[in-house]
Amino acid sequence: MKISSLLVGCCLAACATMASAYELFDSDNSAELVPFKPIPADASLGGYPLLPVGDTQLLGLFKGSWGSSPNFIPSGRAYLIVVANHTLVATVDMSANLGTNSSYDNWTDEPCKRNDYLWKQSLGGDFSNVNCATINHNVRFFSSPTGQFQQYLVWLRAKHIQLPPTVLKAEFTRYASKGRRLSYKIEVNPEYFGLPRDAEPIWGASGWYKDFIGQDPRRVAFVARLSEWAQNVQVHMNAAFGRHEDAFSDVPPLLQFLQHENISSTN
Repeated sequence: MKISSLLVGCCLAACATMASAYELFDSDNSAELVPFKPIPADASLGGYPLLPVGDTQLLGLFKGSWGSSPNFIPSGRAYLIVVANHTLVATVDMSANLGTNSSYDNWTDEPCKRNDYLWKQSLGGDFSNVNCATINHNVRFFSSPTGQFQQYLVWLRAKHIQLPPTVLKAEFTRYASKGRRLSYKIEVNPEYFGLPRDAEPIWGASGWYKDFIGQDPRRVAFVARLSEWAQNVQVHMNAAFGRHEDAFSDVPPLLQFLQHENISSTN
């Protein structure tokens, strides 16, 4: 009787643990979009864990495919946001394969090839086994969105959420054979952390551009802090690629990490 009760208790505990995980796509790869729905930290997309950034809300969710029939791969994409005091603090653009195909050609893009990043690091092996992390800046943020992002802007404006003109983007790409691919694109609002606004619409003329960033030690410190977090994420990308739900358990949420140090007062 005691053994029976123990087994029942263990089963209930296991079921509760499984129920706590939130998968953005159902078993049949379908999904329901509820704009501004809070997403728990243990959420996953196709079994891949969500990157710890902060308290995220869902803004976009859709299924697509990579390649062409018959050698295509079903894929999923989620667009999440972090908002504080009616200000957009960060976005998370996550995409991953929802299936595999042994006939799928190897990936041919080279995410770490460019030399105009503010920071980059490659930990990948051969060409078909990439683990790349980069940091750069984006100007004219949400100024002329296309496709689904037009609707996202409508929703953001309806909520009176303020958007920065320039953001910093940390991008993580991990791919391998059979069409497997996992990527996270994190865009951060530097103004939220006390840095001055840069509304320059030309990318190469921005104060965040690699040739000019050295003129402002606060920006240099911000990128250094962001790259420190990015390096921590990158060494855990293999575990995330293996669909380990605790892959990023040692990685602090990005916003918490950036707020830990008063970058805006750097001399």
